[in-house]
Amino acid sequence: MLPNASHFRLLMRFFSIAVLCGLFVFCAVLLRIVTQFDGTHPEYPVECGLVFGAAVGKGSTPSRALTRRVEKAAELYNAKYIKTLIFSGGKGSEWQESEAAVMRKVAMLNGVDPDDIYLEEESTSTWENLEFSKSIADEHCGASYAESEIGSGASYVELDERSEASPADSDGRSGAGPAKLRRAERSGVDDRTAVIAISDRYHLARILQLANQQNWGDLESAPARKSVSPLSETKSVLREAVGIIFYALNGDSLRNYWENQEFAF
Repeated sequence: MLPNASHFRLLMRFFSIAVLCGLFVFCAVLLRIVTQFDGTHPEYPVECGLVFGAAVGKGSTPSRALTRRVEKAAELYNAKYIKTLIFSGGKGSEWQESEAAVMRKVAMLNGVDPDDIYLEEESTSTWENLEFSKSIADEHCGASYAESEIGSGASYVELDERSEASPADSDGRSGAGPAKLRRAERSGVDDRTAVIAISDRYHLARILQLANQQNWGDLESAPARKSVSPLSETKSVLREAVGIIFYALNGDSLRNYWENQEFAF
């Protein structure tokens, strides 16, 4: 039987419903990304910061995105909120240094002790950043380093008394204020967050999604300082939304992924 006008209308109806469903999912993912802009507000101090790499320019020069991420990590390190930094990122080409190696240089210029830095230099994607850094985190970010060094919370209490604002507060975000520091002091070494992910704010939702798929547990996150243009950030958010949907459909089903998310308004 040849298709008639009613068949065509039915087909168009199904097509319209599919498009609307797709738009709904895409908008929901965008909402998820935006609600993660401020990170998860970890309780400091934490053991390790996992810093995600970004493009390296000609002559192995750091990009603005890479610099933003490292400067945020160094800020937390210098405030004694983080003890160890893991820089994750491989080479864009064989003629360049790895992203991790370039991040190490930027961190040292910002006062980070090279003995407190570990490099992961093989990854080429966010998925691999997490996958290849996990063994480093398991080895160096357990809750076992000297309680005498930070367990008493003395340095944090001293910082608390000097100022009511944390480094995270200085860029307009809610960070580890005095109450959180005192809670961390009381809770003891074993209750502290082991690792926080540090990257641009538009990147955090996808990091947490992939960490969930790789069984990282309750990975916390902290955003780098916002200094990108609105147009550039909008493009990045749209790209991240596509990436989240891609990874969700290629890992667990999108429905199962969504059921595991917690929206933080």
